[in-house]
Amino acid sequence: MEQVAVEVLSQRGSGEKIHRHMHDKPRQPGGTSQQVLAEPEDQRLEVVGGVVTEKAAPTIEHSFVQMQLSGSIWSSTGRGRGDSAGGWWILPDVDLELGPVDLVRPDLAGWRREKLPQLPRGRPMRVVPDWVCEIISPSNVRRDEVEKVRLYHRAGVIHYWLLDPEALTLRVLKYEPDGYKLQLIAVGEEIIRAEPFAELEFSLTGLLGH
Repeated sequence: MEQVAVEVLSQRGSGEKIHRHMHDKPRQPGGTSQQVLAEPEDQRLEVVGGVVTEKAAPTIEHSFVQMQLSGSIWSSTGRGRGDSAGGWWILPDVDLELGPVDLVRPDLAGWRREKLPQLPRGRPMRVVPDWVCEIISPSNVRRDEVEKVRLYHRAGVIHYWLLDPEALTLRVLKYEPDGYKLQLIAVGEEIIRAEPFAELEFSLTGLLGH
């Protein structure tokens, strides 16, 4: 798999270069994490920088690739093989609080078990994940490719994947002090081995059942 070294996606604005014009859900300024947590869970709300947005309900394709990827990671790591000394916790759509005005629901998030031996109970999760994957849909392009790039970098998330099931592309970003750096881009039937799951080999067409 060819790795492509490109410029750092900085919090200070170069992340804008990956923005494509799409329409987000209506936004409400002045929100907090606690206000969002007080709302019914089925409203699927997020708040980033005090701006509240409703996260669109997933399509069938979105849900399928989310299930396929999480299952593949789970089975390929130590935890999935029953190794109690290693592995990952992989959670879908968990409320992740990263600050007083930042609470999101990543499509998938992962924590190394050496860092988080036991999962906390209830909601929200307040431990910064080691890995996040967002599955892009037309309603959330700007949020995932710009706003969450900045948020996850600010919070210290080391690995951030952006998976687009419609375009059949995966971008793998890795934390550097001044921003995320693109580690690789994969498309279609290409075989992927990507950090932090180097033991996992997969293709996007395989994940989507094509």
